[in-house]
Amino acid sequence: GARAARERELGKLARVVDELMERCAFCAEVNGLEIIQFARSELDEIQLELLELNGLNEAAQRTTEAASAEAASAEAGGADGGANAGSAARRAVGRQHRSATEKAKRALQTELGDLVFNALLLGSVLERDCGVSVAEAAAAAREKITRRSPHVFAGESASSRAEAEALWQREKRSEKDPGHVHRTRQPTSSPPLPPKLSPTDPPNLPTPT
Repeated sequence: GARAARERELGKLARVVDELMERCAFCAEVNGLEIIQFARSELDEIQLELLELNGLNEAAQRTTEAASAEAASAEAGGADGGANAGSAARRAVGRQHRSATEKAKRALQTELGDLVFNALLLGSVLERDCGVSVAEAAAAAREKITRRSPHVFAGESASSRAEAEALWQREKRSEKDPGHVHRTRQPTSSPPLPPKLSPTDPPNLPTPT
């Protein structure tokens, strides 16, 4: 199913990133701050595509309602062909909406794939440059999310978003780690950004397809 396909394709993409880290001149020199810049660009693109998709759905709904109202008015007034005209208008709106929606979905999916690629690449670069472990990071995230979601993994119940958030915050407050230092102050200034490069197609870097 979809879950198996997702796991399979993520594994394939991770292997592509491994190959790039071993054999690509760009990946040998790119740093984490640059990749963060790429990822921010992809997030902006995803936001734009999502807004576009939401706007298409809202516009289609309004157009459909207007067409239905017009057809109903024509039928009530005894206008010839009112029902057929309304039905034809709704079918035309439906075709246009499906076409535009599919285009927007493909664009959104492409940008999402670019973001996933950047996340995997960032993990590999940080492993190389900072000595962190992506596997340990993923394990820690899995354990934390499981612990903070007792309504899913520990038999508690939450019938609303608010209840689920309350459980999350409760578990977060209960976590005690004396060795963990929380950052309460932001840096006074941001580090200088590297020169802007293409987020998914920099020089000599093949984009996975």
